[in-house]
Amino acid sequence: MLVVLRIVHVCMVVTILVFGGLMAIVTHPAGDAMVGTSVPVRGAPPPFLTPLMAALAAATLIAVALVRRRMAIIRERGSAAAAAGTESAPSASRLFVPAILSWALAESIAVDGLVLGIAHRAMAQFLPFAAVSLVVLLLLWPRRAHIQFDGGS
Repeated sequence: MLVVLRIVHVCMVVTILVFGGLMAIVTHPAGDAMVGTSVPVRGAPPPFLTPLMAALAAATLIAVALVRRRMAIIRERGSAAAAAGTESAPSASRLFVPAILSWALAESIAVDGLVLGIAHRAMAQFLPFAAVSLVVLLLLWPRRAHIQFDGGS
């Protein structure tokens, strides 16, 4: 199970790097020629877009913390059930959904930055969001303790 979680996690981290490559194409002076299109630039994006995306990213970080807290509660209950020897001890697979959800939320911060970077056609708008997203994902690297109850599930 841990291997599956790690594969999914690595794929999500790589996706952020792909976003960076996309931003490099979009912000490159010859970017339109590289993708074979000529998209007219219609001016600057609305001024509220940057604070809106920053607020969305902050709310997402709170959601990640809440999901991880839920994982801790599931682990605590599983450990208590395993220690008591009850047959109703939850399966470690119950931790898959909150783990993947927390990673998807963390990755969505980079998507916020991608939207902002494309709107501004500036890598500088994308990089802070991508950095936060990568740091959160790396902090959430799946470990055996995340999916194992103290009873040895």
